[in-house]
Amino acid sequence: MRRFFPWLLITFMMSMMFGPRPILAQGGGLPHGSETPGIAGVVQESFAMGIVASSFAGSPSYDSGWYPLQQGQGHVFYHGLGGDAEDYVVVLDYKSNLSGINQRYYGGIDFGAKSFSGTRNNHRVGAYWRDLTTDSIRVFRRPEDTYAEWVRVRIWIDPYADYDSGWVSLTPSAAKTLTHGLGGDVNDYVVYLQYKSNGGEMHQRFLGGVDFGAKTLGGVYNHSRIGVYWRSLTATSITLFRRAEDLYVAQARVRIWRRPRPTYDSGWIGLNQNQAKTLIHDIGGNPDHYIVDMQYRSGGSGINLRYYGGVDFGNQPPPGMNEDDRAGAYWRSLTANSITVYRRPEDIYAPEVRIRIWHYWQPTPPDFDSGW
Repeated sequence: MRRFFPWLLITFMMSMMFGPRPILAQGGGLPHGSETPGIAGVVQESFAMGIVASSFAGSPSYDSGWYPLQQGQGHVFYHGLGGDAEDYVVVLDYKSNLSGINQRYYGGIDFGAKSFSGTRNNHRVGAYWRDLTTDSIRVFRRPEDTYAEWVRVRIWIDPYADYDSGWVSLTPSAAKTLTHGLGGDVNDYVVYLQYKSNGGEMHQRFLGGVDFGAKTLGGVYNHSRIGVYWRSLTATSITLFRRAEDLYVAQARVRIWRRPRPTYDSGWIGLNQNQAKTLIHDIGGNPDHYIVDMQYRSGGSGINLRYYGGVDFGNQPPPGMNEDDRAGAYWRSLTANSITVYRRPEDIYAPEVRIRIWHYWQPTPPDFDSGW
């Protein structure tokens, strides 16, 4: 013990002298495209440390904190992490008075005639991130959204995925099966999907798929089927599908990590159509330090994330579905003790769902800091 203590003391002193220092990140922005008007230019202070971090397990390299975002507005968060943006893992969460911390309609959807008895027909809801670079990232809240009153971006620098497909070109209306060959227990996998546009922009616009309504992009693409989703995850492969009229996903990339020990694992839970179920996790602490992963499972699609967050189908629905049917599932109302999952009324892709939560350690800020 006497020989061990000096080495422990030296290690601690070296980490204090040469360890990473926080970077204050500022937010600002400029208009960008008809779907992203009026990006606010409000200065924001955030916490960033440009160090490698274990995604879905450890503390993030950057955390924007909760930022209020107006309907139809975007915001640029300056993270300043540098390095290689291909190593980044981005998690976007929402918060609202109605749904608490949530991912309702993640990536954005357009409501059809059945949602809310037609009173919100063609409303554009949800939020998404786009324009990821080594310096900044944009978040946009859609014009009639009521679920993302606050948004929060966290970024992990993690170049050590167990599988990385690289950027894969996809053809509209076509599926592509990728062989990862990881083996082991597929229930230990965490799957991360991101997109790249023809212009090289990395993003998650309309993740999992959306059918455009009459208001989006001036109605020119009404009923267009947009986005990419993953399905049929096994111990050897995963399948991607690019939807028929997609405008945004020239290439997609899948990374998979083995994360066998989440703080909480609900296991596979049966969920009826139009059913909400509250799961008691009792992790405690601060839910801002949680990372939530949700997956679906069905007979037709296996383990999948088809229409994650929800979709209202247009006039060209997939087999087994009808126009205006509401599919997919989401989570909401995350607290230190519980989380609620909901399966939409006509869904056929999420008869079972699974929630995993990782609670990472975060240092407590001091009650007083004089600064230098």
